[in-house]
Amino acid sequence: MEKIFDPESLIELLELIGVGGLQELIAVFFEEFQERHTALKQSYHDGGLEDMQQQAHALKSLCAGVGLMHLHAVAAQIDMAAKAKNLVEARHHSQQFLADTDVGLSALRGFVADHVTG
Repeated sequence: MEKIFDPESLIELLELIGVGGLQELIAVFFEEFQERHTALKQSYHDGGLEDMQQQAHALKSLCAGVGLMHLHAVAAQIDMAAKAKNLVEARHHSQQFLADTDVGLSALRGFVADHVTG
């Protein structure tokens, strides 16, 4: 399994944009992530491959941007399976993404608590 969370990119951003900028970036991430996560869950239940692919593609970028490398990798698998029109694989990886979300977000929240909200 990929590393759940790699804080290196956030540490670099913290140095570049400061605490205030990183707080804003993290707030935007959580808002966008929640919207996309909810939409992925809905497309998982509906079996909508096109929407599943769109949500996974967006989640892939969001997760990479904040160092959630495991969720990034799983979203990439959803993206590829949905593009290949493989509903079984896309749903399998979507289920994994949805199940692993709490662990990843918990790691990110821990970093934020330690380094951003101090």
